[in-house]
Amino acid sequence: MKKIAFAAAVALLGLGSPAVAQDSDFDSREMIPYFTKTNLETIAAQLEPTKTEWRQIGDGEESLVITLPSGLIVIAKAAGCGSGRCVGLSLTALWQKKETQSDAEVHDALATFNDTAVPTAFLQRNGVIAMTHYVIADYGIPQGNIVVMLEVFDAYGQRLSEILR
Repeated sequence: MKKIAFAAAVALLGLGSPAVAQDSDFDSREMIPYFTKTNLETIAAQLEPTKTEWRQIGDGEESLVITLPSGLIVIAKAAGCGSGRCVGLSLTALWQKKETQSDAEVHDALATFNDTAVPTAFLQRNGVIAMTHYVIADYGIPQGNIVVMLEVFDAYGQRLSEILR
């Protein structure tokens, strides 16, 4: 039943079929026990990004900044770290609020988005709109699942962009 619901969600978002690996050596079912620079880069490569780079953002921790073919820029940061292992992954995309939009208009748009979205979007005090999603992988996760999550995150980002227009 969960597979049917997920496939329906993917179809509604206009993704087509989920997670087609671009690298013939990429095994979507391979379990990753925790997030590393290497496996995040490998996962990102499956999306055929126009650019990827490691940057220190915010608290100084390194994040992988992924520019997807759609134009969405995703900040992927390993989180939930302890004993040298990171079992969480924070995904963030940012938009600047238009000067012509009131905070009330943006809040209404975000409420519309948040009513049906898996990621959460909110307006920060500095006028930046953030869409976030957190992945928990305490006991490992198939790397193909992360590819699909990024594809779905991208689709939601496109939807949020349309709502904010």
